[in-house]
Amino acid sequence: MDALTAPGILRSVMHREDSTRNRPIVHVGLPTLGVSPYLVEAVESVFAQTFTSWRLAISENGPGSDELQLALDSYLRDPRVFHVTTGEMISLARNWTNAVRNTTARYIAMLNDDDRWRPEFLQRRVELLEKHSQCAFAFAGYTMIDDKGEETGEVAFKFSEGPHRVSEMLPVFYQYNIVAPSAGVIRQSAFEAIGAGYRDIFLTDHDMYLRLASRFDVGFLEGTDSECRIYDTQNSATRRLELGRGHLEVLESAGDVPVGNAVRRRAHAKAHVACALDNAELGRRRAALSHVGKAVRAEPLSLLRPEIGGRIALVLATLAAGRAGIRLFTRLRLGRFEARSTGIRRAQRRF
Repeated sequence: MDALTAPGILRSVMHREDSTRNRPIVHVGLPTLGVSPYLVEAVESVFAQTFTSWRLAISENGPGSDELQLALDSYLRDPRVFHVTTGEMISLARNWTNAVRNTTARYIAMLNDDDRWRPEFLQRRVELLEKHSQCAFAFAGYTMIDDKGEETGEVAFKFSEGPHRVSEMLPVFYQYNIVAPSAGVIRQSAFEAIGAGYRDIFLTDHDMYLRLASRFDVGFLEGTDSECRIYDTQNSATRRLELGRGHLEVLESAGDVPVGNAVRRRAHAKAHVACALDNAELGRRRAALSHVGKAVRAEPLSLLRPEIGGRIALVLATLAAGRAGIRLFTRLRLGRFEARSTGIRRAQRRF
């Protein structure tokens, strides 16, 4: 039986929905796999919210563990919190979907089990979405923290606060993954309009936000009020050489969303260049050169763009230098990745 529709799981969720007279305004999904060392911090950040009309669904991937049940014991005494298990190991995307299914709340939010929200997180987003009914979701920049919870950087964006039209935001979301997984609150009706689920691809959150931005206006809030934890054993860190392929997957999944041809060509060229960089670091000469060719064909003028042409030149130089070049290239890329995740950084992104 499909773990997402197992009768036992649905009964437990619906029982909790029916047992509360006042429906929550925000349904918070918190997917986890076993006992994350940061799970309690994530849960505590929900309890610390100034906006209290929420319900928290902790979706444990797999058959379930007594250890997790024990860690959650004191929180499960609150009628707003419940814990479900998928019953068997399923993909990350399916567990994320599981965490936000079967709710009558007006809004949904995803909180990773290693991230945290600041107390005003829900309040600010609900206020914006209540005021601007045309917006499918609201988001803001975020602070990066390490495995000890210490701040290591901040990512903010140069958008004005308030609603932004599809014509403005779709080109941005098509090219960039700018919403951290735990940084947004989504209107449930909009989520249902795009299928009410996460697709089974690597950058599943980018894909979901892109689909929303292709159909609805987007709400933006200035400042940062969520904390995204980046550390060595995290999935996105250990799989950094798959990010280029992940971006290509998102573009393929997006299909023919109504974005201009120039933006479409540029996005594909950049994604292929990212794949070329990844393959060059892995010493896969043929694959790297293949992606270089695809990047140039996607946007013939790409060589004139520093963010594309310069990286293509770097790929070619690395391959020409052989093993020594690959070793140096790997050190440079690792250093840049570590600088982004462990060095204090203030990034103001303007698109």
